[in-house]
Amino acid sequence: MANSWIPIKRSPVHSKLEKMGAVLENISQWQCVERFSDPNQEIKMVKAGVGLLDLSFAGKWELKGKDLEEFFKSNLDQPSPNPGTAILTGSDCLIRITQNHALLITQQEDNSSLLKLITTKFKSSCFHPIDRSSGLGQFLLCGPQARTVLSKLTSLDLREDHFANLCCACVPMAAIPTTIVHRNLNTLPSYQIVFNSESGEYLWDCIMEAGEEFDIGPFGLTALQLLER
Repeated sequence: MANSWIPIKRSPVHSKLEKMGAVLENISQWQCVERFSDPNQEIKMVKAGVGLLDLSFAGKWELKGKDLEEFFKSNLDQPSPNPGTAILTGSDCLIRITQNHALLITQQEDNSSLLKLITTKFKSSCFHPIDRSSGLGQFLLCGPQARTVLSKLTSLDLREDHFANLCCACVPMAAIPTTIVHRNLNTLPSYQIVFNSESGEYLWDCIMEAGEEFDIGPFGLTALQLLER
């Protein structure tokens, strides 16, 4: 009889989320948080102060090499991002870290045209895609107080005129190396935080502690989808 077992991937903060009462769902073989409580209450919490969401299930690919710019020019339908900025293309976020180093984050790997090009069509002796989906975790910090909370944990100048929407930087956060992307959610200030998976629980605790004064709480994907409308 054929083996029908399918492996389940888990976030680096999976056990912590379970203890907090997360209702889980499977997305692309990952266990993800659908909600913690009533999604409408989670939305109110985020809009009133700040919320934290685990997005570690997203596909994460490092792109390296001197032909990175050639790949961008050949395959993007918009100008390539400058180092220190990001662009959105479909459900993908393309983060340009340096001239020869980028990070592609995709919420829908099966429908990502960029990912298909990277893995099947674009061939170059100096273009190296590396699947980091399991090795990197990702959080989303969102709400009117998100910048204030983040400023407690990093020395990065987060003022709007220095770190505007779709700016990115590789900086320590609570002494942990991270990539931070300012990516607003409609009118809500929001920051993507990408980190090495082994630091996930520590970083989650640091963010939650920094946001205590604003009644920070976790929220799930259902609330995120409603906030994105």
